[in-house]
Amino acid sequence: MDYIVNFSHSIDFIEANLKAPITVAAIATRVANYSLYHYVRLFRLLTGETPGSYLRKRRLSEAAGEILAADKPIIAVAVDYQFQSHEAFSRSFKNHFGISPSELRRHKQFVHLMPRAVLAPIPAAQTVTGPPQILQRGALGLAGIAYHGDNSHGELAGIWQSFMQQIRTVPCQRVPRQTYGLWRYPNSFQVSRDFDYLAAVAVEKRSGLPPNLSGASLKPGRYASFEHHGPIQNIRQTYLHIYGEWLPQSGHQLAGNHDLEYYDERFTGADETESILNILVPIKDR
Repeated sequence: MDYIVNFSHSIDFIEANLKAPITVAAIATRVANYSLYHYVRLFRLLTGETPGSYLRKRRLSEAAGEILAADKPIIAVAVDYQFQSHEAFSRSFKNHFGISPSELRRHKQFVHLMPRAVLAPIPAAQTVTGPPQILQRGALGLAGIAYHGDNSHGELAGIWQSFMQQIRTVPCQRVPRQTYGLWRYPNSFQVSRDFDYLAAVAVEKRSGLPPNLSGASLKPGRYASFEHHGPIQNIRQTYLHIYGEWLPQSGHQLAGNHDLEYYDERFTGADETESILNILVPIKDR
C-alpha cells in the first residue's frame, strides 16, 4: 500500500522538524504529494489525529520531556518548539496535560506523552465489493440535527437516535424519504479534530424548520458513490480504501470539504452484516 509509505515519510518529516516552522499544507503537498483535504482526512483515518493536532501534541510531549530532564529555561523550550510566547505555551501545555510547565518541573508529576505514530499495514477492505459509480447530482437541501466535535465518545450514535425519534416532524421532506449523514471539514480541522456533522433528511426547502433542527445546502456536483457493506464499526476500512487506494489512482481529486453518507431501505441496522449504505465523495478531474 503506497499510501502507508507516503504517510510514514510525512511522519518522518514531522518528527525531524518538530522545532521548525512547518505547516500542514506544506507537508501535504510537498512531502506526501496529496491535496490538503485529502491528506488531512487520510491522516485522521490512519492515526486518529489530524496532522495539526498530532504536530501540536508531539511538540508538547517533547517539550515536556526536556522540561523534566534539564534546567533549560521554560521560555527557551517554548520558543524551540515554535510557540510564540510563554503564555501561549503554558496555556496549550496546561490544556493538554492538566498542569503548567512550571508545575511539571517543580513536582515531577507523571504526564502521558504522545509517542511517534507508527503506521501498520491495513488489511484490504472487505467492505467494498466493486468500483464506485460516478454520478452527477443536483442541488440537495438537508434538514436535521447538527453536531460539532470529534466524536471521541461516540456522540454520533446518540445524534442519530435522537433524530430518528423525531424524523417525521421535519417539514417539506422529499418523497420517498432520503436520509443522509453529512460530514463537513472546516479549515480548522487540519489543526483540531473537530468536524461538523448533520444527521438529516432531504427536503424541498429549508425554511420554517423547528428551532431544534439545522439545515444545509449542497450545490450540484459530481460524486464517486461507494457501497459500504456490513456493520458501521467497519466503515473505516471503506474510507481507507476510498482515500488511500482508489482516489490517488483514479484520475480524480476532491472537489469539496465534505463527504455524504446515504441510507435507504438497504440499510438494515448499524450492526447488521447484510446492511448497505452509500458513501459519496465530491470529485473533479485532476
